[in-house]
Amino acid sequence: ELRRPCRAGTYSPRNAGGDANVKSAGRKRREGGAAKVRRRDGKTALHYAARNGHVHVIDYLLSSSPPPPPPGSDEKSSVNAPNENGGSDTRDDAEDSSAVAPSTQPKSIADIPSGDGTTPLHLACYTSSLPAVRLFVSMYGADPHLPNEWGCDASHWSAMSICPSPSDAVDVCEYLRSECEVKYHRSQRQGHTAAHKAAQRKNREVLRWMVGTLSGVEREEARTHGGA
Repeated sequence: ELRRPCRAGTYSPRNAGGDANVKSAGRKRREGGAAKVRRRDGKTALHYAARNGHVHVIDYLLSSSPPPPPPGSDEKSSVNAPNENGGSDTRDDAEDSSAVAPSTQPKSIADIPSGDGTTPLHLACYTSSLPAVRLFVSMYGADPHLPNEWGCDASHWSAMSICPSPSDAVDVCEYLRSECEVKYHRSQRQGHTAAHKAAQRKNREVLRWMVGTLSGVEREEARTHGGA
């Protein structure tokens, strides 16, 4: 039974995305689990594969068939499962799941939203998995500019990275800025910029990168739009 929790309290489709087991993901997909079942907050196996940086599982899930329909569609498949952060989410985090369903529709199947509009790419940025971020953007057309219901896009998620490697977090930020033209001085609905998110997580290397890189970008934009 795909909806029965395992001993750790998680569900089979979630595990298939989170344990990097392509064979397991394939079995769940054939049985209808990985493609159909959502957590109560709307996250799918693709979200968990993205959060854990499991590029082989991401590639398999997206190349085999599209992810499940967005929340609010005719197909109802939510399940009850524990909070992925152990109940430690706060309203200051971009991952707050208490917001209403997103109004912006994704252009790519890779941008399947959770209940608050969080995309798999957001979670790949959150853990600073550059291979997963590259795969989502370059191979499957994920949109790094797409915000969740709190107005947080890839800039906010990458800046508040929980990755223990500061250089990995900076690498993702630099890729998004240079290859995807993601802006790091845009405010979300609460007025927070990426710098606020980096400061919240004490991501000092990301803040140093912003000071050394983004000031030049902003001056260039000012000259362009100001005619200087």
